[in-house]
Amino acid sequence: YNTDNPEVQIQTSLSNLQSKVRGGFEYFKVHSGQTYYFANLKIETLYTHEDLYPTRLAYFNNSSSVFRLTFRNNGADGDSFLVLGDSERLVSKHLRAMYGTALQSDMVQVAHHGYNGCEAALYDLVAPTIVWFPSSSSRYTVHSRPGYDSNSSQWMYAVNYHLCWEISSVKLIVMSDTWDTTMTVKNGVAQMDSLRDVNDPEREVVHDDRVVIFTDQRT
Repeated sequence: YNTDNPEVQIQTSLSNLQSKVRGGFEYFKVHSGQTYYFANLKIETLYTHEDLYPTRLAYFNNSSSVFRLTFRNNGADGDSFLVLGDSERLVSKHLRAMYGTALQSDMVQVAHHGYNGCEAALYDLVAPTIVWFPSSSSRYTVHSRPGYDSNSSQWMYAVNYHLCWEISSVKLIVMSDTWDTTMTVKNGVAQMDSLRDVNDPEREVVHDDRVVIFTDQRT
């Protein structure tokens, strides 16, 4: 109701969606501060769209829910993974003000595919070791170019470059390209050398400094 391009598919079609799954499913409306557990995974809800109210969403990407996954082993916390969805700067400012250094996580998903997403200051607080960049390697190259600043129309390029090349904690960047890739988490710790193509486990994975480059021999 407070954005110029609302997505109401779930709201208007929930019963129809439930009918497509044998036995249906329960629908949970999550709120910030809630923690859920699924197998050995802890799921912390850090932000939902209601946290911005009464500020307008302005754009529906800011209705993304932000949560942190923590892999647990024998009751102890292991690696953590901050999932930002398509969050933009409104959400970024809220998260920084709300949590500060408590945002620190071992892994982070780059907001909005690296386009018009969160602030560099947010990623400084996260200080991740592994960056998951949900975009192709070719778009990553375009969206992480040096030479831009926070005041330019392409400010997001400066953010991506800062995250990938200027935050000292970052050791590995993983891009999602046109094939399925998996990483093993063992005893709550991500196995950085276990990256592989699940459709072709023998396909070469090349490490180049911080960046993981997936060489597709089939194309």
